[in-house]
Amino acid sequence: MASQHSRTRAPDALWALLCLGILAAVAVVDAALAPGRIITSLVILGPLLAGLRLRWPATLAIGGVAVVIAVLAGLWNDYFLSVDHLVRVLVAGTGAGLGVAVAVVRERLVGDVDEKAGLVAVADRALAQLDAVYATAPVGLAFFDRELRFVRVNEVLAAINGKPVAAHLGRRVDEALPDFDAANIERMQRVLREGIASEEVHVQGPAADGSGETRHLVASWYPVRDGVDALLGVGALVRETTEEVRRESALETLAEIGRLLDRPLEVENRLAALAEALMPRLGEVCVIHVLGDDNRMATVFTAGVEPEADALAREVHARRPLDLAGERPPAVAMRTGEPVRFDGTARETLDRVVRGPEDEAGFARARLRAGLSVPMRGTTGIIGALSLASNSRVAYGDDDVRLISLIARRAALAIDNARRYEDQQRVAAVLQAELLPPGPPDWPGFELAAVYRPAGTAAAVGGDFYDFFTLPDGRRTIAIGDVSGKGVEAAALTTVARHGLRVAARAYDDPHALLSSVNRALAEDTDSDSFCTLAYAVFTPARDGGQDVEVSCAGHPAPIVRRSGGRTEPLGRPGTLLGFFDEIEVDVVRGHLAPGDALVLFTDGLTEARHEGELLGEDCIRRRLADGGRPTAAELLARLEAAAGDSPQRRRDDLAIVVAVVGQ
Repeated sequence: MASQHSRTRAPDALWALLCLGILAAVAVVDAALAPGRIITSLVILGPLLAGLRLRWPATLAIGGVAVVIAVLAGLWNDYFLSVDHLVRVLVAGTGAGLGVAVAVVRERLVGDVDEKAGLVAVADRALAQLDAVYATAPVGLAFFDRELRFVRVNEVLAAINGKPVAAHLGRRVDEALPDFDAANIERMQRVLREGIASEEVHVQGPAADGSGETRHLVASWYPVRDGVDALLGVGALVRETTEEVRRESALETLAEIGRLLDRPLEVENRLAALAEALMPRLGEVCVIHVLGDDNRMATVFTAGVEPEADALAREVHARRPLDLAGERPPAVAMRTGEPVRFDGTARETLDRVVRGPEDEAGFARARLRAGLSVPMRGTTGIIGALSLASNSRVAYGDDDVRLISLIARRAALAIDNARRYEDQQRVAAVLQAELLPPGPPDWPGFELAAVYRPAGTAAAVGGDFYDFFTLPDGRRTIAIGDVSGKGVEAAALTTVARHGLRVAARAYDDPHALLSSVNRALAEDTDSDSFCTLAYAVFTPARDGGQDVEVSCAGHPAPIVRRSGGRTEPLGRPGTLLGFFDEIEVDVVRGHLAPGDALVLFTDGLTEARHEGELLGEDCIRRRLADGGRPTAAELLARLEAAAGDSPQRRRDDLAIVVAVVGQ
């Protein structure tokens, strides 16, 4: 910028010297000529020439020099203050004024031109920047005029819409995109009416490439204004969230499958739970082949979302059991240890799977287009194959393969665990007599009833426990807990929790200190993945013949108080589970039990038991307890046992319940 000013000043200085040179030449010639000549009037040329090039201050200075020369010429030629002299001075002054006027007019004209050129340059730069934004933005962008016609659209949005940019421009949005949601057009019109941006809208629909995949988008619209705040039209921003939704769905699927497979279920039930979680998220047909210990086919589970697909899977398996040495995708996946993708409509696939016109007709009815078989790799090797087929997908992508392979790996480990669990029960049975909870004691002022039921017939020792004991000061205590895991590990953890609780109860009156001591004992004696939940109730006799009670929960369901009239209410707050964190938070919640009131403690095996096809849940438990009359502790316990059911299949976990009725 400084060099540009220097280049501008140099020609101006030369021009100023030229003007001054003209004035000097006029003065010299005028002095040399005889009086009466009018050469002095030529000094007007200096300011006029200056005005054509120089700024007005410089022009004014040169005009002043011209006037001085005219005045001095009169003195030099002896006609000072004569009429001729005054005329010459007036001519010189007029020339100076004209020169300044010319300079001022020229500067304004040049300034207007420069200003317009600057505005044009700014507009060009802004347009270039806008072009760059539209060309490089990773999101879809568009600008619509007030008639909602496309004025600009970038390649990203054109690709999302499945049409070239040219197919958008100049057309109304409903013309360019006939399937565009009318609700979104109304949102755009509201932006025009109200001049405020719309909220983000989540949109989903089939992908433009015809792959059958679902595409997820987030769109928003905003007003576009000019420099004077006049509304020009509507801008659109569209962001594709398909990958984000897929990742979230994959995490949700993995989490749900993890929860289902972590249940202590038999292999068949685990496979049913796995198929239930996979369909229809990842396919409409699910077939799971599992090998036995002798590497022969031990279990085959088939299921389909639609009746045609379900029937096809069962019929094919019934007529053509899987040959492990054959070329069907599950067999290939188990032999090679690699995923196998297949096209359900390809002749090659049909030749491998179909036998006879009945099978082929079944495939036609099921309309299966894409398929995938992945090996199920357990701790000892490949134990089976997980196969999915879909009538809504063109093919399973790489992300699908990775996700389903993870699920198959998780399922294989769960099956391995289920098999090991059966072996562990034989060892755990040795500890049964020592570790099963004792019967309730005979405490004055209480009527007590308790039950423990394992989740499976073979699982005589599980993770739930309860205990009754008396504190050194004579107060009565009831504890109920649930440790993670099953079998030998759970038995060991139960032992630490129960005995640690009794020892801590002799040393600490404060429930927080007591439970913190148990937490430290569990953390020291168990691995980092083990934990325990516990509810701890301390009873103190009250003057009305009832009991004051303090309840502390460490990650355990809050006990329920059943009043003698039938009203129910929870007593306690969850708190921090034990054995997992260095420090815990436990709240002591106090209450009063009048004669006839009952305190019901239970593990999550009760809330998660199946009742009429649904989880029992706390609400159903409270309804069962709230039935009229003044039932005994045994009667209340019987109600809850009936709700949970006697069949292990109706319970999802071990079950422990303690009922304490006061003053009965």
